[in-house]
Amino acid sequence: MHLQIAVTSSPAAELALFSDGLQRLALTYESQTPYSPFFDPMFFVLRRKSLSECEALTVQLAQFLDSKQVNERTDDDKTLVLATRRVV
Repeated sequence: MHLQIAVTSSPAAELALFSDGLQRLALTYESQTPYSPFFDPMFFVLRRKSLSECEALTVQLAQFLDSKQVNERTDDDKTLVLATRRVV
């Protein structure tokens, strides 16, 4: 298992942690950078939800990760944690 860390002085507005089972979907392999078409729709929805609405998102995320489309691309474990900072 490998953990990649990037140190920055800029505050993070959004954060994604994922297991290696999702790297083929979540990364642009050549540059080892996030694949925007994978993350953008999820963060778009997450930014607009209140904390009380996040439990429903958890169920939807679990369904997505166990979907036929995702399972066809990986046979490994699939864990995804998303966080966004809401500035008030």
